[in-house]
Amino acid sequence: MLERLLKLFRRESEPSRIDRYRELQARHPSDGLTATLATRDGGLPLTLTVTNPTDVVGQFCVYHTPFEGIANAWLEVLGEDGAVMEYRGVMMSRLAPGPEHFIILQPGETRSAEFDPSEAFQLGAGV
Repeated sequence: MLERLLKLFRRESEPSRIDRYRELQARHPSDGLTATLATRDGGLPLTLTVTNPTDVVGQFCVYHTPFEGIANAWLEVLGEDGAVMEYRGVMMSRLAPGPEHFIILQPGETRSAEFDPSEAFQLGAGV
């Protein structure tokens, strides 16, 4: 059913976004990538670092990561009392990711992105 609907919105010879996503995923799997989260001097902003320690090319989608900024509630922030803080940022709806939404990492390559949760959460003192 989905394939029939997709054909209605594209020419037969043109690959769909889903087809391009599947092709990219097959060429550059994300298996083996590592991610670390660090603070600057114990505070904000936070830095997410993704590394490819393998000997093959890897990739990951930027959706729901700091590499696209804080968009959607992909991060859970807890207050001092352990309660989940309310997300007050942007909520986005998107199509399936296309090739432009992936970061490709060569063997040994590292990429980092800084983000500040206070841009999307009401943080109190000591958080």
